[in-house]
Amino acid sequence: MHEGLKMFRMIEEPWGTALALNYLANGWYIVGVYNEAERCALEALEIATKAKLVPLALEALLTLAAVRIQNAEKEAAHALLLFFIVNLALQHSASTHITKERARDLLTLAWYPQGAPLHSELEPYLTAELMPDHSPDMPQFEEIVAKVLKAKQK
Repeated sequence: MHEGLKMFRMIEEPWGTALALNYLANGWYIVGVYNEAERCALEALEIATKAKLVPLALEALLTLAAVRIQNAEKEAAHALLLFFIVNLALQHSASTHITKERARDLLTLAWYPQGAPLHSELEPYLTAELMPDHSPDMPQFEEIVAKVLKAKQK
């Protein structure tokens, strides 16, 4: 995978580069090396977003959400953003079947482990001002990507 990534970078091919980074991020996530998973997913997200490769950006967002959930970053405001990422991956028309399956699994694992719905712990934060538009259109996608990339810079 690293050789493929090196080749895609050399020829400046964004789809292949972002795809390889997403595969690496998922691999690192599976083996529990979350810092590397996050690093690869963030880079994949940046590349995919610049090249307008929405399916690859959605996959990267989902991996980032999974890493942050695994790292127990579920305080209310952060959990709200993670919830939107997972829902976006489920609803967006450019989301692949595999990404949607991962999003369903992540939603179940992270927020319904004992059957308690997420909205009960987030209800105070679910105001019209904080809620992005629920349509699966690009403005919501771009808003979420901007928030994730902005958080990376902190």
